[in-house]
Amino acid sequence: MKAWIPVMFCLIGWSSADAQPVKIYDIVITELLADPNPSVGLPEAEFIEIKNNSNDTIILLGWIISDGNSRGRITENIGLPPDSFLIICSNAYKTAFEKFGTTAGISGFPSLDNRKDQLMLFAADGRLIHGIEYNIDSFPDPVKVNGGWSLEMMDESKPCSGWKNWRFSVSPVGGTPGKKNAITSSFIDEVPLSIISSFATDSLHIVVVFNKSVDSAMITLENDVFTIDNGIGQPQQITVQPPLFNTAVLLLSEPLMPDHVFTLSASSIPDCYGSRNNLTLEIKTGFAGKSYEGLIINEILFNPRPSGIDFVEIYNAGNSIIDLNNLLAAGRNNTGEITGMVSLSNQHQLIFPGDYYLVSEDFMIVSKEYEIRKNVAFLNVDNLPSWPDDKGSVILLNNSGDVIDEFSYSEKMHYPLVNDPEGVSLERIDPFAKTQDASNWMSAASDAGYATPGRKNSQFKRHIPSEDEFSTDLKIFSPDNDGHDDQLTISYKLDKPGYNCSISIFNQAGFLVNNLVKNQVCGTEGYFRWNGLNDRNQLLLSGIYYLVIDLFHLDGKRKIIRKAAVLVYRN
Repeated sequence: MKAWIPVMFCLIGWSSADAQPVKIYDIVITELLADPNPSVGLPEAEFIEIKNNSNDTIILLGWIISDGNSRGRITENIGLPPDSFLIICSNAYKTAFEKFGTTAGISGFPSLDNRKDQLMLFAADGRLIHGIEYNIDSFPDPVKVNGGWSLEMMDESKPCSGWKNWRFSVSPVGGTPGKKNAITSSFIDEVPLSIISSFATDSLHIVVVFNKSVDSAMITLENDVFTIDNGIGQPQQITVQPPLFNTAVLLLSEPLMPDHVFTLSASSIPDCYGSRNNLTLEIKTGFAGKSYEGLIINEILFNPRPSGIDFVEIYNAGNSIIDLNNLLAAGRNNTGEITGMVSLSNQHQLIFPGDYYLVSEDFMIVSKEYEIRKNVAFLNVDNLPSWPDDKGSVILLNNSGDVIDEFSYSEKMHYPLVNDPEGVSLERIDPFAKTQDASNWMSAASDAGYATPGRKNSQFKRHIPSEDEFSTDLKIFSPDNDGHDDQLTISYKLDKPGYNCSISIFNQAGFLVNNLVKNQVCGTEGYFRWNGLNDRNQLLLSGIYYLVIDLFHLDGKRKIIRKAAVLVYRN
């Protein structure tokens, strides 16, 4: 069922045949050529094709085509019969396209972006009749992505089905302007309606983004389809936004408190054809505050395989809701200057407490290299900073230029058992420990495929504060980089600050194998970690090892504490 335009667009529009109002999708955009070079047979010029999907001849005088930045108006009194096409192009190329079919040359023809853009078709009275969005990266073809081939709608009876209903033309000349598309086929959308994201723009407005168009008229009349928990209830008003009608704005009766996480439920939402999903959809939403506390760099791959790419994972270890639209990533050059700053997102995207986000230039490449869990949150960011393979810095900043977190990494931080660090990420062990603590980072476990993008780290371990002066978290540990008990944590809790601490490790024969800590000043509590290697980063044999902890305070107080740990290899 075709949806009627919402009230905000309800002006009177007429066809010429029987004075019936022109409805949404009566005229639809069916083909476009955004990158005409190099030509494979068509004129080297951009064009847009529209089709009359109604049963009446429609007069197109005054109709407008726009990409949001520029708009061109049809100034000819063209009557478009049912099931017929019109080519729209710049005035300069009208003659070149007329041999393919009826053509309207217009001033202000929108310049189509080669990669991605939106297009909107408006009736003469200003009502939106059809809107589309294209992204060439959604149509993987190593030849056609380079230009000269048009994009065609496969099933013209389903104009609101989004990019999945579009393909590159298979015409030998690169397109079919003015006639039936070469790629015509029936399109069955088997993907159910779902919510992609939700966020509050202020305390009284929540935005809900769907994966495809919804029936704007039906939703605006049914406020009970949305519910927000924790006392907010149903919205006062719902507005579905053009041109794609995949975004709803909810006006609330009760204000949201910043940094409070709410659950938004949507029941029986009709898609753009009136079909309803009988499931109740749920998603977290909220109003992001101004704090960035707890947002950390949690994992980085800086030396990918030849088939892979760099990525960084961020994690919200705090209690605030953070809008990624306000964040940037950067690096540092050899002189220590911040370089390569790039925005993480050009739209509102929230990272809630306890959530991970994978940041890379191409999520699909990362997903081919590593296991990616279902519904992983990710950001594709063009032109990420260059993170060298040997050493560098990863920086998170807000849009005011304040550094939120920074990690200066080195390939030497990889576990020595990793013979080739190519394709192996560095993982943060404890999200609540200091970023720049080298002992808080370790190579991702072999059992996890050497990286865990978008999910809990394979080397994750929370530091549990000691109740004793010194304690170890494990009696037996196995430093084989499999993600299970790979490191021994030695925690301490002292009666006062200022102790000077040394930790020496001996084997069963009494030989010193590692001076783990040398004359380090301790606070009142903290920890050290041992990776099971000797001073020369060599593997030690399985067996019992003794930790001798020497404490000395300037007031003359001295203590010697001994602990034992068993080192075994399970692989």
